[in-house]
Amino acid sequence: MHPTCPGFVRSFARLTPDAPALVADDETLSYAALDDAVHGLAEALDEAGVPRGAHVALALPNGVDLAVALLAAMASGRPAALVPPSLPAAEVAFRLRAARVTAVLTDYASTVTGSAIHDGAADAGVTCLSVATLRAVAGSPSGRRAGPSLGPTTLGGATDADALLLFTSGTTGTPKTARIAHASLVAHTLSLVHHRLRLEAGDRHAAVRRAH
Repeated sequence: MHPTCPGFVRSFARLTPDAPALVADDETLSYAALDDAVHGLAEALDEAGVPRGAHVALALPNGVDLAVALLAAMASGRPAALVPPSLPAAEVAFRLRAARVTAVLTDYASTVTGSAIHDGAADAGVTCLSVATLRAVAGSPSGRRAGPSLGPTTLGGATDADALLLFTSGTTGTPKTARIAHASLVAHTLSLVHHRLRLEAGDRHAAVRRAH
């Protein structure tokens, strides 16, 4: 049984560690490398002072950093709110407040004054953290530390806990936050893979739509 999406990654990292798990732009991660990156980033968030259980926002374009950040947040019990990087600062601030976000995980360019993500986060009193910088620190020998366990107990824990915080379209009023539990996300993923896409081992699926 694999009750969370990071749990699936960890299982495949053990079964087929060298098989490609993620391909984006010029970067390819095997299942073992993806699992290492996920857990390294989760520990880097510990080191950065982001409490487990705190809500985090992901303001990233499609790519490796977004996938790693999303899985790291879910693996470490930090519900993730997806915030499109293209939003104006006022909308960013509104969403961060609505989702009660503690930190924004974004790209380096969005951590500087003048970017909509940075300015919206500053207005909401939320810290911006560069995922690329956190991953680089986590991947260095000095960045490795004995953090809280991310083993099967954590990955197989409360499947009714929140995994994602999504925003409604707001077409009938102010956008609202919708909570997606780990169990619901896994059920949707399995239905998509097995019934709609009918993917088998070795198949590749192209993600051409934004994750937000």
